[in-house]
Amino acid sequence: MIEIFNFKEVNSGMIAANFSIRLEKWGNFCIYNLVFFKNTDNNTKWIAVPCQKTQKEDRMKYFPCCGYEDLKMNEQFKKSILDALEDYILNTKGS
Repeated sequence: MIEIFNFKEVNSGMIAANFSIRLEKWGNFCIYNLVFFKNTDNNTKWIAVPCQKTQKEDRMKYFPCCGYEDLKMNEQFKKSILDALEDYILNTKGS
C-alpha cells in the first residue's frame, strides 16, 4: 500500500501539488517531495520523483534521485503512485 502524506496543492502552471509517500510494505520507507503534474491542454497527469537540477547548454536538466533501473518497472511504480494520489485526492476532497 502507498500512503500519501504532506500533500500540498500548488496549482502553478502544470505543477498541481507536492507530496510524499510512505511504503508500509518496505518497512515504512518514505520518499519525500514528489511532484504531481497536470496538463489541462491534453488532460495528462504524471508524477516526478525528487530530482537533481543541473544547468547544461543553457537549459535546466533534471536527473531523478531514485527509481528502478528497469524502465517498465519504473513506469509501473509511478502509475501506482499516481493511482494512490488520485484516490487520496478523491477521498480528501469528498470528505
